[in-house]
Amino acid sequence: MEILASMLTQQQQQLIKYDRLITKSDKSLEEVGGKCGDILQHSDEDFRCLYLNPEGRDWFGLNAQKMKDLKNGNLDAFYHPDTLAYELPKIRSFYKSDRGDKIYSNYQQLYHPREQCYTICLVLTKKFRIGYLSFIFPLDKELDISAKIKRVISEELFKRDHQLLFDSLTRREMEVLKLLAEGVNNPCIAEKLFISRRTVEEHRKNINKKLEIRSLRDILEYAYAFDLV
Repeated sequence: MEILASMLTQQQQQLIKYDRLITKSDKSLEEVGGKCGDILQHSDEDFRCLYLNPEGRDWFGLNAQKMKDLKNGNLDAFYHPDTLAYELPKIRSFYKSDRGDKIYSNYQQLYHPREQCYTICLVLTKKFRIGYLSFIFPLDKELDISAKIKRVISEELFKRDHQLLFDSLTRREMEVLKLLAEGVNNPCIAEKLFISRRTVEEHRKNINKKLEIRSLRDILEYAYAFDLV
């Protein structure tokens, strides 16, 4: 985990460096992207791809015409439905508050035209102009990453990006969150913690608000990442 954390930190610092080169010097996005050995993407606030560096165009197999079509096309041709439904809204929600200098890390499933399938990618994203600047790291077959390792990486990313929100919970709210993740209903939570059902409902409202919980999936993400279950 220390190696993973170190790798993430290095890549985050590199993304910040590229952002500063573009915004605070005379370097253009094309100049910086051309020297980047990783896939560098610039998308607008609706996640439409505005720019992919040569590394990215090569990996996606995009010529000039296909790149133009990508810019003008819909997101369904680029992102998996799960990424559209779950991952991209998280990025937008993350940057609702003043987090312009923060890096958001998550998994996205992007369509790989040459392979004609979706590929899981680790994506580091930073707020950039009216939109986002991202590093994309495909976790393709050549990397031979097991499902278990991918899960560990995913949980580590989630923990890094949501630590402050989790730390805002009280001890009792953490206890309630743990029981919810275990599938315990409100009446049983009240019995286990020796509190009223109404108090349980209040705790749940506070948890949902603090952690921006919208579904059981969100509850489980917090529970696994923070070792509650």
